[in-house]
Amino acid sequence: MAEVLRATERGQDREPAVDRALQRLLASDDAHRLLTALAGVPVDQRHAVVLAGSSGSTAREIAALEHVPLGTAKTRVRSGLRRLRAELAAEDPSLGRGG
Repeated sequence: MAEVLRATERGQDREPAVDRALQRLLASDDAHRLLTALAGVPVDQRHAVVLAGSSGSTAREIAALEHVPLGTAKTRVRSGLRRLRAELAAEDPSLGRGG
């Protein structure tokens, strides 16, 4: 993650970090279902969720990568996870809160 933060400080794009995190997701068994659900999450939230979930980035690291305040990064992760949960539950109701 330090490599990504240094690249961000040099003004390089955040996309390589997101791309690497998505590559890790693609290696998982549920990649297709997860990617389909992620497509229903707004882009800014999707980036935050992928960075937090796949590469273990903290909210502070996400804020630095996305060039947003810490509170915005936290909100994007939380909102993105809610949306992802809803997308997955729509596909398979057993994955909802009660399942």
